[in-house]
Amino acid sequence: DAGADFARAWWPPSADHPFGTDHAGRDLLARTLAGTRVSLVVGVAAAATAGLLGVAVGGIAGLAAHRRGSWVDAALMRLVDAVNALPHLVLGIVIVAMLGPSLSSVVLSVALTHWTTTARIVRAEVLALSGAGFVEAAIGAGAGRWWVLTRHLVGHVTGRVLLAMVLMVPHAIMHESALSFLGLGLPDDQASLGTIIEQSRTAVLAGHWWPA
Repeated sequence: DAGADFARAWWPPSADHPFGTDHAGRDLLARTLAGTRVSLVVGVAAAATAGLLGVAVGGIAGLAAHRRGSWVDAALMRLVDAVNALPHLVLGIVIVAMLGPSLSSVVLSVALTHWTTTARIVRAEVLALSGAGFVEAAIGAGAGRWWVLTRHLVGHVTGRVLLAMVLMVPHAIMHESALSFLGLGLPDDQASLGTIIEQSRTAVLAGHWWPA
């Protein structure tokens, strides 16, 4: 039972409540499990969104880079450098502050600050494959570059992209927790690892150690 019941606020760990209760009398074990679920959803959704964005940008840049002096590749790579030059947490705070605290805004803020690695990986792979015989044959047969990218090249980079996305999930969870800890992520009434940690900080000062 994770519902609020102020009559049982700050109960220490027991058989009925192994993690104790918080300031609102909510069971901390149930709240921790709910917060873990929310953080995993944010991590997976942000990693998937960042992966798709990185594939699109990296694929377009890689195809454009095959033609020497392409301004499209130069512009996209400068965009990648600009995003990497900014602290991801600070940029995420700005995005969430503009969109408002919600699950979707946290996912978007994490995705928009973590797509650059995937974009560089995809660009390098596409650039290496652009001169392959099957690509030249497809273009010679009249296929457009976008068709070649989606039908031929994306399949060759799927493994690397999936690996990058898996490695991105824990990083995205840490960013969600940091945003929620600062009060800029999910609302206080919605369980997440960040909000639980933030609330446990003040609880420890009041002598309630079990939330931490």
